[in-house]
Amino acid sequence: MRTDHDVASGEAPAGERCGATVRRDDAALTDVATDWDDLYRRCPHATVFQSSSWLASWWREYGTPGALRLVLVYRSGRLVAGAALMLGRRAGVPVLRPVGAGISDWSDVLVDPQAGASAVADLRAAVLGEPGWAALDLPEVAAGGQAHRLLEGWAG
Repeated sequence: MRTDHDVASGEAPAGERCGATVRRDDAALTDVATDWDDLYRRCPHATVFQSSSWLASWWREYGTPGALRLVLVYRSGRLVAGAALMLGRRAGVPVLRPVGAGISDWSDVLVDPQAGASAVADLRAAVLGEPGWAALDLPEVAAGGQAHRLLEGWAG
């Protein structure tokens, strides 16, 4: 079953609209693989742990059905930012963590370097707008990782 929600769009340069959506269905990583791989290739600091093939295979083997939160930001039909997250619990607290956390050497989000700050802002808004979590845990983010940009201007 596809359970996703759209997040209000923000303004991009020259009035171009951005749109964000959160996919919660377990097939999401496979469904968006072509778009994800295109974005992955545009991200010079992405590691193999952010590739669609690695994320999808990890999810098939270790994912918890219903826990996937794939946050996607599109501009003019092109994926410009994405975060592959999963909802879990730690010490009774609902936590969003990267797909592959605990096994991956590195975690991060993907942001097209040409997309600008509005793509990061839309990604942040979509994550913050996702219901049901109280903490975001992004372990093993390299210096210069895009997740650091995600946290700039984080409310709270």
